[in-house]
Amino acid sequence: MNSIGTAKATLLVFLIVYAIPACTAEDESAIVGTWELVRFENFDDGGSSHPFGENPIGYFIYTQDGHVSIHIQTAEQPKDWTSLRVPPDEGGPEPWYVGYFGRYSVDLDAGTVTHQVEGGTILGYPGTDQERPFVLDGDRLVIGIEGEWERELLRVR
Repeated sequence: MNSIGTAKATLLVFLIVYAIPACTAEDESAIVGTWELVRFENFDDGGSSHPFGENPIGYFIYTQDGHVSIHIQTAEQPKDWTSLRVPPDEGGPEPWYVGYFGRYSVDLDAGTVTHQVEGGTILGYPGTDQERPFVLDGDRLVIGIEGEWERELLRVR
């Protein structure tokens, strides 16, 4: 094989391994189930942050009939409930729990799941579509953009 043929073969292998989402058309329903949150991480300026702590707890639930329910919280709950009435930008605590619900759709060609939010605790989310890139690898689901933000989940058995 000449160098051009070798380059084409190398490019083809790269595309198969890295560019094609792990979820295929035959297993679109593979996202259905209950997924336990194991990592909630944001990346910026060469570092990372964990808004819900190093050990967040929560579930992402995708039903067979197209409903989604997402719950995320810190492992430690606030001790002073009265402080929760004060928004963070006015000196109150950072959010310790967020959740929302609605319907979802999967676009396998784009490698995305879109949450059509009907209600929840995140201001501005109800009535919007929240498109999320994802990679599904067996019982491991990663939602997010590598190097920017990632939510890692494991299937509950």
